[in-house]
Amino acid sequence: MLASVQILPIIDTPHAEDFYTLINRDLSSGGRLSMLESIDGKQLLALIGSTIYKHDLSGLTVYKSLTRRWPQARHHEAKLSRIFGLVARDALPERVEVEGQGIFEIPVGPVHAGIIEPGHFRLSCVGEKVLDIDLRLGYVHRDIEGTLAKSSLQQLPAKAEAIAGDTIVANAIAAASIVEALQEQDITRSPQSNCYRLIALEIERMAMHLADLGGMAQDLGMGAMAARFGVFRGKILRVAELLSGNRFLKGFVYGDCQSKIERSKIEAIINLVLQARREMLPVMRKFCLELSVAARLEGLGALSRTLAQELDVVGLAARAAGISCDSRVGNPIYESLGFVEALEQAGDAYARTQIRRKEIEESSRLTLAALDRLLMEPPLNQDRIENIKIDRVNGRAILARVEAFRGELLHLAITDDAGEIIRYAVRDPSNSNWPSLALAMKNQIVQNFPVCNKSFGLSYGGHDL
Repeated sequence: MLASVQILPIIDTPHAEDFYTLINRDLSSGGRLSMLESIDGKQLLALIGSTIYKHDLSGLTVYKSLTRRWPQARHHEAKLSRIFGLVARDALPERVEVEGQGIFEIPVGPVHAGIIEPGHFRLSCVGEKVLDIDLRLGYVHRDIEGTLAKSSLQQLPAKAEAIAGDTIVANAIAAASIVEALQEQDITRSPQSNCYRLIALEIERMAMHLADLGGMAQDLGMGAMAARFGVFRGKILRVAELLSGNRFLKGFVYGDCQSKIERSKIEAIINLVLQARREMLPVMRKFCLELSVAARLEGLGALSRTLAQELDVVGLAARAAGISCDSRVGNPIYESLGFVEALEQAGDAYARTQIRRKEIEESSRLTLAALDRLLMEPPLNQDRIENIKIDRVNGRAILARVEAFRGELLHLAITDDAGEIIRYAVRDPSNSNWPSLALAMKNQIVQNFPVCNKSFGLSYGGHDL
């Protein structure tokens, strides 16, 4: 399968001491706290590696905080507070007032220019230097997870597409993989269908990286270059439209349109991708080699490898700091196409820009390789989800992991003994990375905030579930 799917054991720990001992042991051994969740606010669920530890709160709404020892737990504890009203005892304060002579605050948002979702930044400054940033998100909570938990299996992938408009394919693949695991069968067993999903995911990755590069160029005062990136993105969206019938690939992952793609259309798509690749690659390389770009971005918003690991940063922000964390590594489908992970070491805005360039180059190559493979395969016989008899997994946790364009995307479904979904949790890569933006901007000048923010390219909608 294109997504990494695991049916996970849930280890019940009646005593709080055992719960925290197991968490501390696994994290001390290099594990990652991928999720800290609850089903209904009456228990804690800690996902570390391939294991979920469960602890019943026995009616309490207060639990011992993990943040003082493990900073990566901070955004998880904030979510437990927002969604379930659970309070982390002895937690680090969520907001710190910066005081002193000459210190002033600059509020940014929550209403921004354009059409992006609301988010508020409060910059504490002295002169032009930023001392601290207070991030305030969660203005548009939509109960996405509650809606997904109540959905039928047939509706689940379509509703998951609405989580974030720039991560439609990745969320649909994760949700469809959950459905397939719940049915204990792999609908996408055919090589062609896996190729189609891969192509859609890489098209989405290219389109969004190009949008972010265009935004970077605009913030750097390079209007003509930004316009060219917009043209390239339009060509990639044209590929998406030819493939699926719409520019954002809605309904393509789980629908039956894959079986209707003729050989002549695949050949036309190959020609479009080849043309876009020939035009994009030289321009992207020129942009990254511009002395003015390097001078502005090198050293800006640098995130050290150690700090990125402590915060459990994922995606391009982690790979820009030299951390190998791409979920596509080791995936048999990607490995068969010779996938190469993009890595940089500096951890700054320039490194993040280089990662985007490298990923666009690799995504275009992977797309062409997958399209060539489709030409060699027999016609696809694609089943639709609603045409398959449902045989649900009972009393288990199913985790789907997909490498979205921002990084590792997780969908977790927990079922009761009757096989009904009782909790559906989503961890967008932005949830892990927002705290790193605040730290990366410390001691930078105020004028660099828009560029640094754009270099991370995080999602408000992905956070405000």
